Amino acid sequence: LAVVVAHIAEADFHHRRFHFFWQRDFAVQLAEKGAVRHDDGQLQCRLQRKIMQVEAQGLRNRADDVEEIESGHGHRFDWAKIVFFDIDGTIYQYGNGVPQDTRWAIRKLRENGNIAMICTGRTKSMIFPEILDIGFDGIIAGAGTYIEYQGREIFRDEMEEAIARDIISTMRTLDIMAIPEGIDYIYFDKEYMPKEYFPIFEIYLKEVGKNVIEVDKASKIEVSKVSGIVKNKEEVKKMEEKYPDYKVVDHKDGFIEIIPRGFSKAEGIKKVIDNIGLDRKDTYAFGDGMNDYEMLKYVNYGVVMGNAMDSFKSQIEYVTEDYDKGGIKNALERFGLI
Repeated sequence: LAVVVAHIAEADFHHRRFHFFWQRDFAVQLAEKGAVRHDDGQLQCRLQRKIMQVEAQGLRNRADDVEEIESGHGHRFDWAKIVFFDIDGTIYQYGNGVPQDTRWAIRKLRENGNIAMICTGRTKSMIFPEILDIGFDGIIAGAGTYIEYQGREIFRDEMEEAIARDIISTMRTLDIMAIPEGIDYIYFDKEYMPKEYFPIFEIYLKEVGKNVIEVDKASKIEVSKVSGIVKNKEEVKKMEEKYPDYKVVDHKDGFIEIIPRGFSKAEGIKKVIDNIGLDRKDTYAFGDGMNDYEMLKYVNYGVVMGNAMDSFKSQIEYVTEDYDKGGIKNALERFGLI
């Protein structure tokens, strides 16, 4: 037993050292971008504080933390970490799929006793089998409107149908293609679909065709949020003015999400860690877009993908490589999680 405990302590020591080098390197990276300093003196102070914090908190011998926790795929220790992954632009891209090194890294993360969860703006009906087949412990979907852990649903919220249909109607008057998203079904307003969106629509038909319904053919609409394809900022502003009880997330690429206020990926994460009894200090997340901002700020270690917009990357402390250039694998290795 003494030998086992010693090995655990040594492994945790090296794990903490990874945290130190990651934080030091990324502090320098942000400093070079002008994100953390106005002069060299301020940079030096910031780096010194970070080094002291890591040495004080990260390089501790936690040999007493050897109590095992049962999990769905083996055993975990009470120092297990939980990592949340956005989907689009983070672990998956239309036409390119999931990189093999990302698939391997997430599986290795779980093999090492940690918890891996999807945390996506997509509703559950929109998550492709290719993504689920990676293997996850749970799902936060629909920007926090649906949560399941180890196959057990622990939270769901749905719009009133009358409100969903009113949003669809308003979008039509503004020439916006509505994409109402539900836990079980995704609806497409095909009549207003731009030609450039048809290839994506075809992907949904191929991957989750049984979940796809055209708006005009739906006898009932059950959704948690409504997304849309917009053509200009004026349309976004009009949606915000008409629906003050809803948050309009503008992705700046012609795509918007209309989400009930009070819901976000960050709120979903809070519900999860409260439900399973984990500490916020043990949370990590990866994302690439504006609907990931709250999530990346809420967790202890928020990481933005290298393929995100520069204006977004400058707001997040940790930046990894692109989605398809080892971004997930490299970051998990730097953190000592794999």
